[in-house]
Amino acid sequence: MGPFPTLTRAATLPSAHAGVYAFDIAVISALYYDRGYLNVQVAAPRVELTPDRQQIDVTVPVAHHAVT
Repeated sequence: MGPFPTLTRAATLPSAHAGVYAFDIAVISALYYDRGYLNVQVAAPRVELTPDRQQIDVTVPVAHHAVT
């Protein structure tokens, strides 16, 4: 069994763990806002186990509209 036994190929964070990345999501939102993206939407992180099952990749989806 690997170091991340509860992770499958891909998962989104359950609501119980959503607070873990809350600060990071706020910082990402603020960076986009400061650069003129007033309607930025930062979604919940997606966690994926690498094919060799030795690491995880965390992807934070970001949707934004053009700078006006």
